[in-house]
Amino acid sequence: WLNTLTSAIAEDVAVARDTAPKLSVVIPAYNYGRFLKQAVQSVLDQGLDDIEILVLDNASTDGTRQVMQSFSAESRVRYMRNRWNIGPGFNVQSGVRIAVGEYLSFLMADDFLNPGHLKRLLNLLDANPRCAIGYTPIRCGAANAQTSRLSGWRLCGGEK
Repeated sequence: WLNTLTSAIAEDVAVARDTAPKLSVVIPAYNYGRFLKQAVQSVLDQGLDDIEILVLDNASTDGTRQVMQSFSAESRVRYMRNRWNIGPGFNVQSGVRIAVGEYLSFLMADDFLNPGHLKRLLNLLDANPRCAIGYTPIRCGAANAQTSRLSGWRLCGGEK
């Protein structure tokens, strides 16, 4: 009930202030404190002011809370911690309910965005108002492994 209340308050405030951001980035997290700073910083480094970054901590037992304290002065970042682990699906759903942006994006806590990624994606979505979904190439890799690139930018189910 607390997540529902929080999301209702956030939506009411956004409507009252007429300040809904262009983009909400939901970052669900569970014990990924070692990656989280890079993930959040990569969103902040996108050069977008009209954005909200929602970090939903699913009752992590590592240093996630301490990592997020380093972003406490950043108004675009909101950190919410569950009292107990509600499972990954419900944690993501909480982020969807709380988000008030015109567009919604997900970023896993152990991932990061390349510079300019969100600007390019938003420009494409704005230029194609019939599109509801956009997805982009990804690079996969691990320590001491070669990075591979998967296929190109796509909008509306395959349009390049």
